[in-house]
Amino acid sequence: MAAFGLMDMRFGKFKADETETAMPTYETPVSLGPSATANMTVATATAEDYGDNVLQVKISEFVSAAIPAELNDCPKEALALVVGAVYDAEKKEISYAGEDSAPFGGLSYIRNLKRKGSSATIYEAHFYTKVQGALGNENAQTKGSSITFQHATINFTAYPPLMPGGAWHYVAEFDTLAGAQAYINEKFTPTQGG
Repeated sequence: MAAFGLMDMRFGKFKADETETAMPTYETPVSLGPSATANMTVATATAEDYGDNVLQVKISEFVSAAIPAELNDCPKEALALVVGAVYDAEKKEISYAGEDSAPFGGLSYIRNLKRKGSSATIYEAHFYTKVQGALGNENAQTKGSSITFQHATINFTAYPPLMPGGAWHYVAEFDTLAGAQAYINEKFTPTQGG
């Protein structure tokens, strides 16, 4: 399997505080604009217990996942929503304050895959049930003899949901982009008992 593309990154804010008896529900998701990269790194808590000079028990549990995302052009209104800042549509202005609190929400994107022996494109849908975003670093560079593009960066952190046994990350493959997008739409708008 070879991954070669990334598209359709979206964020949907929690509709209400999550509980230990139900998975989160979401407000209508917003597009984060054309996406360049999303690289997930998982953090686990690990413990080993030895007895009689032999490993008796080893435990490794998910703690969180870092997902730094680079976006070609994240709409200011969407960026403000993700990081908890204030957006003024009339002025086209974001104002950041020290008291800003990034909301929890769901994050989705689609990767393009190819498999050996097939020319078909596979659309791999990713959905994280509980993430929180933070502003990444910003770079500015003068134009010289060559051009270097700069991207907006949002550092997402994925957490396990409060509901015991609830999944923190879903991944599914589809033969069409429409199928992958429909799957993600369903994750953002779960049915009763779903």
